[in-house]
Amino acid sequence: MAFPGATRAEVKALAMGAARSRAWTIVESTDDRLVAQRPLDPSSPSARALGPSATAPGSLVEVTSYFLDDR
Repeated sequence: MAFPGATRAEVKALAMGAARSRAWTIVESTDDRLVAQRPLDPSSPSARALGPSATAPGSLVEVTSYFLDDR
């Protein structure tokens, strides 16, 4: 996604707010990177596709986002 005219900090703040509002936990944050996690719902399509061995209780989904300056 691109946000013309926005600073990297503004775009990252938007991403962090969206993640938190959807029950994601921010586990790491640097100037240009954001890592968020949340528990894997065993009834989700992703969990069903992975199978029961990959979706043990306590399993997490992790997403890493990188924020680049478009120059």
